[in-house]
Amino acid sequence: MKINKFFKFKDNKLLLISILSFGSVAGALVSQYVYDMQPCSWCILQRIVFIVIGIVSLIFYINSKMKIIGFGLVSIFSSLGIMVAMYQFFVASKNFDCNISIAEKIIVATGLNNIPELFGIYALCADLSPLIFGIPYVLWSCIMFLGIMIISDICVFNTVKLNRVIEK
Repeated sequence: MKINKFFKFKDNKLLLISILSFGSVAGALVSQYVYDMQPCSWCILQRIVFIVIGIVSLIFYINSKMKIIGFGLVSIFSSLGIMVAMYQFFVASKNFDCNISIAEKIIVATGLNNIPELFGIYALCADLSPLIFGIPYVLWSCIMFLGIMIISDICVFNTVKLNRVIEK
């Protein structure tokens, strides 16, 4: 009985990850359109990563046969999101030049700049980052990526461990 509960809860974790990812994008849009916190190119790149994580987790939530692959991909994309957020926090936010960044090149190359309501770049990374409960906005994004990665990694390790027990 407990194994069935574990599998049911694990199955719902991909849905939870999808909700967290799309919720993060929704929160960013509320910040932008309600509170006038305009995004920079690295903020937009983080939105893209959240959307990719949301789509991947939703696809593998629906396709129940390969969930471990979904958790693995979510973990990889979450790592990428953490790297993007950390780069923004430690490097891009201190860079005052107006050269086109790699984030802008990616957004333009993918054509996502043609959807400015969602992917429009309206600020520089060097602009003052707003604080929420004393923590810079970009670090909240990093915390969300980290939380998603931890959930995903726990599911991967538990699935591998459970498969080893079943094989014995």
